[in-house]
Amino acid sequence: MAAGTNLWNLGWGIYSNVFSISGDSATWSALVPPFTGKSGKANIPWNPTFLQEMGHYDTIRSMDLVATNSDANADWSTRIGPNMSPLAGSANPNGILAWEWIIDLANRAGTNLWLNIPVNANATYLTSLASLVFANLQARDGLTVYIEWGNEDWWEPLPNATAKTLGGGDATKGTVIGSTTMFKAFQASLTASGRKDIRLVRVLGGQCVNTYLTGQLLADLPSGGADAFAIAPYVGSATTVTSSDFTSEYVAVVAQVAAQYALTQKAGLTLVGYEGGQNSSSETSAITDDPSYYVPYGQFLQGLAHYMTIFNHYMHCNGGTTGGWAAEENVGDVSSSSKAFRVHALFDWNSGYTPSI
Repeated sequence: MAAGTNLWNLGWGIYSNVFSISGDSATWSALVPPFTGKSGKANIPWNPTFLQEMGHYDTIRSMDLVATNSDANADWSTRIGPNMSPLAGSANPNGILAWEWIIDLANRAGTNLWLNIPVNANATYLTSLASLVFANLQARDGLTVYIEWGNEDWWEPLPNATAKTLGGGDATKGTVIGSTTMFKAFQASLTASGRKDIRLVRVLGGQCVNTYLTGQLLADLPSGGADAFAIAPYVGSATTVTSSDFTSEYVAVVAQVAAQYALTQKAGLTLVGYEGGQNSSSETSAITDDPSYYVPYGQFLQGLAHYMTIFNHYMHCNGGTTGGWAAEENVGDVSSSSKAFRVHALFDWNSGYTPSI
């Protein structure tokens, strides 16, 4: 099992961790983005330390970066473009980062891509996005593109409403319809591209604690209609999950994953993690940098590895806010031997070392 990551929306306090340029509209409108045909050499706006850290992950999931849960746009022609700042306010109220930059990030960090597709995207949008990805993602060994329709469609208001519409009131059925429609568009575009180096993984999303929902989704899924089933193994339910909380609770979460694996294996689908990790919604620096997190995080990863092929931790950094979930507060913290022990555990895992005492 490899470890990937999610990244927070750029409007939530991490912009200066990710980019080395100003977030004002004038700066962004003057950029030469990649893959657009705009004259001049494409700019590299990324924070070099951020790129270096992303290179330790296997996969980057795009969900919050492209505001999947709130992007109601259906047309490619009216999407957020690459010269629009994520901090542009009313011009970009959801803080969306254009797809060109998402692809550029994967190319520069050398990671795989996990694309969360807006649920209202029409046929032209799907084909245009797929063509953009397959034309510009740089070839490398093991290159994988994961595609997921929406995010947590069983409860997120926008994805859930669209799923219900597609399913005639049944969100589960609608999730399968929306997902398989999108899968077909991407598969057709990959075939048309002629690329043989990209492994396309069609992901159907479920809920870690809900095997009943899994059974419904798998029952509605046509035979051969997906490649992987995704869940989010989160540990803890308190506002702040301490290392001792995590240590005492992660085994039960691994058992939930095992129960999901029994269903997905029977259906012929790989089990993957779209999110997961410690479930603090708010925590202090003392918790984020607690060295006692290192070993149980490694043990948690060991447990997941029995059942999953990829686990995308939620998430990498939170920009030093009091928000939780982050493996480190700010980019660069992991360079310290006294900070960011969850990042240390994830990076060590991907390097082939299981965190231990």
